[in-house]
Amino acid sequence: MKVKKTKGIDEDEEKRMLNLREVLGDLTDTLEKMENAFKREMGETGDFEEEMREMEDMEADDMFQDEE
Repeated sequence: MKVKKTKGIDEDEEKRMLNLREVLGDLTDTLEKMENAFKREMGETGDFEEEMREMEDMEADDMFQDEE
């Protein structure tokens, strides 16, 4: 099956695609951190609260950057 190439993706669409890739990357990072935090909590290592604070700080920074 041949894939038809679109001629000239407009600039706005390209920016949206890049933004979606960035958001997907951020979500993946957050999910990995939450998974690690959960595993630590189940192992009762005590690092869970620290990891959650770091995630909250990261999310706050991301929200601030998105507003700019």
